[in-house]
Amino acid sequence: MRRLWWKNHIFQYIVIVIIPAIFLSMFFWNMQEEALIKKYKNETENMLNIHQKQIDNLIWETKTKMETMAIFLNKIKSPDEIKDLLTKVYKGEPRFSGFYIVDQNGYFQLGTRYYDPNVSIKHRPYFQEAVTKKATSISEAYIGPFSNHFIVTLCTPILDHNQNITNMLVATVRVDYIQNIMNVLSPELYIETKNLNGETIFRSGIKPENDLGIIIEKDLHELPWKLEARLPDIKYIDLQDRIFVTSIMIFIVLNVIFLLIQYYLLRRKAKLELIRAEQQKLELVGTLATSTAHEIRNPLTGIHGFVQLLKEKYTSDEDQHYFDVMEKEIERINEIVSEFIVLGKPTAYKHKHYNLIEIVQEVTPFISSECHIKNLKFQLHLDKENPIWIYCTKDHIKQVILNITKNAIESMDSEGTLTISVAKHKKKAILTIRDTGKGIPPQLINKIFDPFFTMKDGGTGLGLAICQRIIDLYEGSIHINSELNKGTCVTITLPLNFPNDKENLQDD
Repeated sequence: MRRLWWKNHIFQYIVIVIIPAIFLSMFFWNMQEEALIKKYKNETENMLNIHQKQIDNLIWETKTKMETMAIFLNKIKSPDEIKDLLTKVYKGEPRFSGFYIVDQNGYFQLGTRYYDPNVSIKHRPYFQEAVTKKATSISEAYIGPFSNHFIVTLCTPILDHNQNITNMLVATVRVDYIQNIMNVLSPELYIETKNLNGETIFRSGIKPENDLGIIIEKDLHELPWKLEARLPDIKYIDLQDRIFVTSIMIFIVLNVIFLLIQYYLLRRKAKLELIRAEQQKLELVGTLATSTAHEIRNPLTGIHGFVQLLKEKYTSDEDQHYFDVMEKEIERINEIVSEFIVLGKPTAYKHKHYNLIEIVQEVTPFISSECHIKNLKFQLHLDKENPIWIYCTKDHIKQVILNITKNAIESMDSEGTLTISVAKHKKKAILTIRDTGKGIPPQLINKIFDPFFTMKDGGTGLGLAICQRIIDLYEGSIHINSELNKGTCVTITLPLNFPNDKENLQDD
């Protein structure tokens, strides 16, 4: 038995604590992982915006610088002065890999680095665009013939006062300069810079080991490039610490819930065992009472007969007084014995369909006369037009009503009020008996249905025990609410049971 209890206990622990803890931890892990990925995406998008603005600003500044230089160069006639200006700017700006002066046919005239004067760039798209638009143009990224690295060429026309092109200012910008800036700004963010054909120009940052396959793109405005960033590796160490703490909290909460459930089950089990023990106790008391009552009633009958004989033989007033006292005590003993028999086994079952309202009406004259004797008010609330059918033995219900009303009447002084009402609610018949008597102390409410417990002098303590036994017989319930010096309300609930045919209806 103990082994089975342990198995059930372990099974409950697995179902209530272990399995929910695993699922909740996994759910929280997924939720935290998604939140972390979302955070990384936002950070990546923000960093791409920074790179976009940084590169666009760099190219815009370069274009502005070259257009400013073109204005100055138009005023300088000396080739040496022009070369000095180009050299000065070239050495002061690490972004540039070279400055050149090109004539209208695309041949190099001057330069800060080696150039071939026999080579023409007239066929280059960026040169033709600058000539056509008379504005600065930018080339695609390509590998420089001397540096063997990717460069970008900017071509700005030098215009005279008539806005005619005299020469071209050509500058090459190092792509690795842009790459280095991106590496400094975001060393851990892996970014591929591609042209419009999808070809990779350069890469920056550290390539993630566990690629999540999430790519965030951003187009540049000043260059025909596109930035593609991949999310960095998730730092699961921080996530694991958070999940560990959360899992511990979940485990603790589930254990508390498990203990509360166990406490509730133990309370429920104890309550059921207490009810079972009370029922067994009542059964035992009833059986003992029945057997004892029969043993008492037999000699009691003989004693009563001899008292009658002696009463006829001795006729003096004093003797008759003693005989009257003896007869009253014998009747009292007989009443107690009768209650013992009812407690052990209520009167014979004669179950039929009865109208509860009519049963109450049958006992009303007895109750009314008792109230009249004690100068009490009696109120009766019945809806005679709507019968309330129950399936029972009529005498049992009468006995319950009389027992409870007797207690109510005895608890009140003169000018008290006894109220009986009958109603139905859903599938239940409700019989309520209310008095304005002394009430029952709260600490005694739970004891009043115990056999032999009484608050009255000379009471047997069996009346309410019998009532509860009868109501339980019909699968009903009896509840008592009471306040000291204000009164008591007894509520009896019985299941409704409508008759199916006339044979089962109550006798007229």
